[in-house]
Amino acid sequence: MDTRGTHTLVVGVLAKTGGGKGSFVEEMLACAAENGIRAAKCRFSDIPRALCVAEGIPDTRENLQRLVVRLRDTEGKDALSRRVRALIQELCAEENRLILVDGVRWLADEEMILSFPHALFVFISASEKDRYARIRNRSENSGDTAKTWEAFLAEDNAEPERMIEDIATRARVSVRNDGSSVESEQKYRATLRVLWDSSIAPRLLSL
Repeated sequence: MDTRGTHTLVVGVLAKTGGGKGSFVEEMLACAAENGIRAAKCRFSDIPRALCVAEGIPDTRENLQRLVVRLRDTEGKDALSRRVRALIQELCAEENRLILVDGVRWLADEEMILSFPHALFVFISASEKDRYARIRNRSENSGDTAKTWEAFLAEDNAEPERMIEDIATRARVSVRNDGSSVESEQKYRATLRVLWDSSIAPRLLSL
C-alpha cells in the first residue's frame, strides 16, 4: 500500500495566465519556513519546458500549450498529471508536510490532486488588464515582452486555460490579486492564515 502523502497537505494552485500563482507559491513557502514547516513546490509547466529544451524550440506560451495538447493527444488526457503526480510522490517521500502544485488547468489535474489523502485548491484571480501587464513585464516565456493584446486574448481562451474557471468553483480558498505588489502580499498572507486555520492544515502540519 502506497502511504506517501498521508501526512502531507497538497495544495493545487490555479490561476489564469498572469494571475499570480508563482508569487502566491513563494509567499506560502516563505510563511512555511517562518513556521518551521517543511514545504516544497512543483510546477506543471516544468514538464513542457523540458520538452521545449529537448526539441530545441523556444519556450513560448504557444509552444508550451501546443506540447501539452500533444501529450494529451498521444498519451491520454492525464499524461501531464501522471508526470506531476510522480513529482509530488517524490516530495512526499522526502517528508515535506506542505506541497504547492503550481499550474492546475485540466480536470485530470484536479482529479490527480484530489487522489492524495489531504488536498485542497487555491484560486488566484485578477483582471485581464492586470494579467496582461504582468505577462509583458515579467518575461517568463520567450516573446512575452512583445506580446500583443490580441495574442494575449487568443492564448487566454486556448483549451488549457478554459477549464480553470470551472475548477475554481470548487476551490477551498479564492483570492483576488489586483492592485500593488504590497497589497497582493497582504492578501496572500491573509489567505495563508485561512489555510493554517482550516480543518486540515493544523492537524497535518503539527504531526
